[in-house]
Amino acid sequence: MALAYFHKQSSPSAGWIKTTGDWAFDLFLGLLVFALVFMAGWFTSHFKVIQVSKRWLETHLLKHELTVWLHRLNLVAVALVFIHVQLIDYIRAIIPFMIWFDGATLLVALSYIWQKFSSQRLAQLQQTQLIAPNVLELTLSVPKQLMRQYLPGDFLFLAIPQQPGLQEPHPFSITKFDMKRRQLTLTIRGDGDFTRQLQKLKPPIAVTITTGFGQYEQLLTRRQPQQLLLIGGGMGVVPLLAVVQQHPELTTDFFYSAHSQRALLYPQEFATWEQRPNFKGHLQVGHFEADTILQTLPQNLENLAVMIGGPQALGQYWRTRLQQHGVAADQIYYEEFTW
Repeated sequence: MALAYFHKQSSPSAGWIKTTGDWAFDLFLGLLVFALVFMAGWFTSHFKVIQVSKRWLETHLLKHELTVWLHRLNLVAVALVFIHVQLIDYIRAIIPFMIWFDGATLLVALSYIWQKFSSQRLAQLQQTQLIAPNVLELTLSVPKQLMRQYLPGDFLFLAIPQQPGLQEPHPFSITKFDMKRRQLTLTIRGDGDFTRQLQKLKPPIAVTITTGFGQYEQLLTRRQPQQLLLIGGGMGVVPLLAVVQQHPELTTDFFYSAHSQRALLYPQEFATWEQRPNFKGHLQVGHFEADTILQTLPQNLENLAVMIGGPQALGQYWRTRLQQHGVAADQIYYEEFTW
């Protein structure tokens, strides 16, 4: 945007060349501000007024599908830039550059279209169940070839084409895998218009899902740890549950806190995992004292991997404290769902 601004100021133009350039710049600038407020959690967390305004807008005005379409205005801005360049005579006269420019644009456009349609797969929502106040569990039946593409800790994008208000994809973490039945479980709290509408669905119903995204499993692949420390807060615990389910071989300390007893999800799963000789679960209402968690750190930190899930303040706090106690930054992974 800085380079575009300097270009705009130092290379004055007129007519449609100026108009298309100005429209593109204004669109990109507006969308940049929009993204800073609604997608950059590190930004809103430092300004209380912006944080409160964001929540009000999300609740009263900017529904999920509308925000998705607003982001798609980036495509309009890109098209305007393309037209802007085509209108400049002395640029268009540079044949090698135009071949490169048009070819790159075509390649990216085709790649975008291919990814847009090839990444979505049909599945079926088989069952929904409220497992806690305002917390819904969804059971999806997934094609066999697609099940192999998910990893523990991944999230996917879910949409329901036949339901108004649910037709645009929304990201949700995977709670459980059942390869034998080809089922995925999602656990979702009704925080916004999209998630609250999910509670009204009557299965079975067709859904579209993408392949998995995420980095939790990549941390294990990269580090090959012997010991695992998990710190989860509230709904941020969901992807960590899948990691524990899929890795019984790892010595694991799991610290999980929530605001109330009823908000502590899947206590029965923790009870089952406690039967493992190498698993210790710690569930409580309210935050853990730092020393309670830090005293579980092994003497040899090289064999440790740490995964954090929960509110941004929790993630930032524990990344800082753990690094202060000698845990390397690349041994810690926290996935911020602040967008």
